[in-house]
Amino acid sequence: MVDAGDPPSTSNGVSLLPDLDLTGEVEKMDSWAFESGEVADIYLGSTMKSKKIQSQRVAIKIFRRIHMDRKMLERAIRDIYVVANEWSRLKHPNVLGFLGISVDLGPSPALITPFCQFGSIMKYLTDSPKLPQERLGVISDIANGLAYLHTEGVVHGNLTTRKILINDAGIPVISGYGLAHPSEHVLKNTMISRSARFTAPEYYIKDPGLKPTAGDVYSFSMVVLEIMSGVQPFHDLEDVYELVMHIKLGGRPSRSKLDPLLVSDHLWGFLTHLWSHQPSIRPDMNGVILTLQTLSRSISEEPDDSGTEPGPSALDSVDELEEVSFGHPWLSDINSQILNGRIVKTDEYPVASGGNSNIYRGQLSHNNGFRIQVAIKLIRVSNDGSGQLSRLLRRLRSEAEVWSRLIHRNVLPFFGVWEEPTVPALISPFYKSGDLQKYLRDCPTADKEKMVLGVAYGLEYLHRHEIVHGDLKVHNVLIDKHGTPCICDFGISKIVNSEGFSTPSVGTPPYMAPELFLVRAETGDGILDGTSTTMRSDVYSFGLLVLEVWTNESLKNRPKLPILTAQAHRSLRPKRSDYGSESINSTLWHLLDSCWEPDPTLRPTVSDFILRMPFDTSETKIIAQFSKVHALSPLVELLCGIIHDCQMLSQNRHTAGQLANRCYRLLLELLEQYTDAEAMHNILNGVTKCLFDIRAKLHGCMKQIGSRIRAILNQREVSQVIESCHSMLSLCSAEFQLIPHLDMHENSHFRSNNGEDHREILDFLAEIQNSQIIAEELLAAHQNDLDQLKSMMQQLLRESQIRGDGLHSGLSANLDGLLELENDQSLHDFQLRPGEAVREGIIPISTSGSYETYQGWYLDKEKVAIKVVRAVHLDSSLREFRRECAIWKAAWEVDQGKHVLPFYGYCQEDGPLPYTVSPWQSNGTASHYVKKHLGIDYIRLIKGIAAGLDVLHTMSLPVVHGNLRGSTILIDQHGNPLLADFGLSQIVENTASPFNQSRGVTSSYRWFAPELCVGEGVLSFASDVYSYGMTVLELFTHEQPYKEIKHANEVIIRACKGEQPPRPSKPDDMDRDLNDELWGLLQRCWAMKPSERPTVQDILSSSPLGGGSDNPVGEQG
Repeated sequence: MVDAGDPPSTSNGVSLLPDLDLTGEVEKMDSWAFESGEVADIYLGSTMKSKKIQSQRVAIKIFRRIHMDRKMLERAIRDIYVVANEWSRLKHPNVLGFLGISVDLGPSPALITPFCQFGSIMKYLTDSPKLPQERLGVISDIANGLAYLHTEGVVHGNLTTRKILINDAGIPVISGYGLAHPSEHVLKNTMISRSARFTAPEYYIKDPGLKPTAGDVYSFSMVVLEIMSGVQPFHDLEDVYELVMHIKLGGRPSRSKLDPLLVSDHLWGFLTHLWSHQPSIRPDMNGVILTLQTLSRSISEEPDDSGTEPGPSALDSVDELEEVSFGHPWLSDINSQILNGRIVKTDEYPVASGGNSNIYRGQLSHNNGFRIQVAIKLIRVSNDGSGQLSRLLRRLRSEAEVWSRLIHRNVLPFFGVWEEPTVPALISPFYKSGDLQKYLRDCPTADKEKMVLGVAYGLEYLHRHEIVHGDLKVHNVLIDKHGTPCICDFGISKIVNSEGFSTPSVGTPPYMAPELFLVRAETGDGILDGTSTTMRSDVYSFGLLVLEVWTNESLKNRPKLPILTAQAHRSLRPKRSDYGSESINSTLWHLLDSCWEPDPTLRPTVSDFILRMPFDTSETKIIAQFSKVHALSPLVELLCGIIHDCQMLSQNRHTAGQLANRCYRLLLELLEQYTDAEAMHNILNGVTKCLFDIRAKLHGCMKQIGSRIRAILNQREVSQVIESCHSMLSLCSAEFQLIPHLDMHENSHFRSNNGEDHREILDFLAEIQNSQIIAEELLAAHQNDLDQLKSMMQQLLRESQIRGDGLHSGLSANLDGLLELENDQSLHDFQLRPGEAVREGIIPISTSGSYETYQGWYLDKEKVAIKVVRAVHLDSSLREFRRECAIWKAAWEVDQGKHVLPFYGYCQEDGPLPYTVSPWQSNGTASHYVKKHLGIDYIRLIKGIAAGLDVLHTMSLPVVHGNLRGSTILIDQHGNPLLADFGLSQIVENTASPFNQSRGVTSSYRWFAPELCVGEGVLSFASDVYSYGMTVLELFTHEQPYKEIKHANEVIIRACKGEQPPRPSKPDDMDRDLNDELWGLLQRCWAMKPSERPTVQDILSSSPLGGGSDNPVGEQG
């Protein structure tokens, strides 16, 4: 069926080896492909009747679309023959074998390979789950196959898990190689981009570099990650533009939601080495194989659940080294020194990685002969002359300078600098517990309050010394052997108002405050710059850290890149509904919510947060918390009594609650500082006396209060007693140095709480007359009490009238005023019966990512086009197919075939795939029509297309087309354009929902408006106008938009930056009336801001479209 002008065995001088010519030896077993990729369909076949090879089931790979252009077909056949000859010489148990080529099975030469019944590797693992050790064995086989290809001089170029098949023996084999470089013509003309999740960052620039095999190593790392974790790389990024930008900026997959039993620390360190941003740093596949053998042995040596003790190992000996934390007697001997000659790196691969650095384990030799376990922070960079090395060295020196000044229990200690490596390294203690996220995952019963309060104390210490951290997150908080959280990673920290720290810094996108993001302006014509980090932005990040700790969940709906659309920027504030009301109480949520105020000046300071933080002060918890230190038992008893009394003071609950929390924090600090009873005798006695006096004062208040009415009337007096108790605590804190730096904030916090208590009483009295219980208390009260209450209620009414807050109004519940228009059109009359439309032949006359179009006959009388929907597999997909039919039917009924392709009906009961039927248009699509005909009136052509859009946009229920381009416009027998392909169309009332890019195809991105490619873009009339402009350019130039750019991903990036296609300069383009006026109109259609684009009616009335003739669009005379 292939007719390229050459016999099957040769093409343009390239000969196919005789043994590989299987024409007539293979037959299809099914009419439908069992799998479809980006450029080809795979069918099941058989060689049962073959005389050249043994009988077996085979896979038949047939490329789509290349047969549509004769020159493209010739080049493709030549390239496929080259690949076939090269493939046939490759013999390895982990490389898919190649049987030959047949040219009688489809519109292009078919590649014949053995059929792998178990399918792709991920399908195989889903059907037959494997243990981590077994998965590593599979990965080792894949590595052997890839190493063999590299040894043979073959670069795969597009390695993904879909390209790893499992043969009938259960052995993984690599497929799909060879077309990475020989078939550039196929890739370029079909605009198919590489699989972005597996593609190395260097492929997104024009010069991939000098080490092409390094790209395979990167892809292999992503394959390993998916096989081990069961989750595709970058699973949290769905938007193509965000994904590509994330990779180009050095972003890598997130580990936060991966099972640590499947993706261990050692495996993660191994992967970070493989996916290094610079290709030259990545190992070759032989080195990868050796490391995999080490990893496999380490997993096999791990203890099982039987209780058997593991044997000694090198890692065990490292774990037994001294772990130095805050307060350790050795710390003062090491702090901020040059540590040359004293450091040994013990790990080949990093145990953790950051944006520009790797963390390795090592040993530090102390002066006393003991060894200390340390973390070695090495910058990950090569000296390529770009200046990056010098910038990162300045950043390292800044980090060392900031870090060396910090001495606090909740800040990671700094040992010093190791200058012996090529790039200096920062040395700090190594904490086996890992970061805060890992610690809480390994110890789910850990005291979250202690973690949050510890981080808060550390951050308050930084801010008190005018240091902005700039990148606070759970991964930058380590946990020492005592369970104490320590803030680390001061790589972008800065000293406020200090020279040398003026470089703008923003941190990690999910934790960034709104003011730090780059925001696409509402006008669409620029980027609004973000500011640098501040103490207020630290508070925002701290609030998110607390949310993550408290809920045991990763942050929801947070950005992955430091650039946002204006709409996404406005919706940054976390929503409680995303985390469940039971995971976090209202008091804490309101406190956290204040940290996320869009206006930084409205956020609390860290000190404010500490003072307002709600604690679980149940007696059971407190007793357990202090049980290990028996000397504190009397203090614990006093504390529990104070908390009980404060809880009884219901009309002073805010000021009393502050007092209870302050006493609790005082004892927590005492617990942290505790050494032994003898050394702390004076402190214990002083704190005991303070708490005893406070308890006595509160107990006196309790005796005077009595009833609820008396509590209301004595609220001011009780407040004065509580204020005196706060003064006693301040004196005690200052004398014994128990967090005295917070005392200056306690007074203002007390005044605020006192105001809250007063307002609650006013609110309570506002409803007192409506409460039967309170009325009964009033009847039993003394006359003096009644007079005082009357006075208070009069004051309440005066204040309510001034404020206008309507305390007596009894506000009703929220009103849900959102209505959704349902479009339920009946398609019953347009449902065709099986057999009414019959295909002619088995080869489609055109194909796309989701459709195959066949020539056929309707009722054996009329020639029709039968469009088979290949992508329908689920109920949701079938509903989308019916929605397309409904929109198409509605548009045709309004237009009656003038500008919209007529719709004859659909059928979904004739085989596994549904199809639509429309009249045959012999002139084909607009993009092919303009290439085959001369003398076309291009102005009349594009005016007819605009008129078709106007029909859609002005219907009673207006419709957005969503995928306008030359291939979705057909030309009737008179040369008039007809709009077709409503697969992405939407009724305007339904376009408030985000545009789902997965419903589109990669090649359509060249016509898509930029707002559809970033964030949650919405189809609109303006996005149709943008596509219309690109379609006009396509028809005038006979080339796709952005023809100079190969990959669609790069098109998205340029379009989102506002880079319009260059103006055509060929004489032919100018002869087609692509003049200055028309070019100006196209530029307006491509405006970044949708509101600045013309409407379709504006286009129709514009002067460039007013000069078309009344003759048909087709050939003249």
